Amino acid sequence: MQINISKGKKIIEEFCGLFPDRIAGSLNENLAAEWIAGKLKEIGIENVQIEQFPVIGWHCNKVDVVLVDKPELVIHCIAMPYTRSSNITSKIKLFDPLNPGKDIKGKIALINWNGDDITENKIQYISALEYGAVAT
Repeated sequence: MQINISKGKKIIEEFCGLFPDRIAGSLNENLAAEWIAGKLKEIGIENVQIEQFPVIGWHCNKVDVVLVDKPELVIHCIAMPYTRSSNITSKIKLFDPLNPGKDIKGKIALINWNGDDITENKIQYISALEYGAVAT
């Protein structure tokens, strides 16, 4: 089979344009798999199959924190994996990773999300819960 680089590049560009977000277990991942299988059959590849496998997925839900004494101030957040739906009324405390146990018990902990360092984010999240935060 001869490979046409230009045609291959166009297929990849089309694919990325149609399915920019393909998080494991999502509808878009399944649609993308079906699209790729169709393209492979279209170019003559035989015995194309989509394999199913278990995946633990997470859908990023948006959360708004509304302050009781300042309802005009809304803090936009995200719910972390395994966060249950709830309606919590509590004091809010910015989580200090250098002093994690200080005044966090029973409060809603806000962590400073560092998008580049997922390990640090996870450590702050788990640490806040371990020190008694009612939510992070």
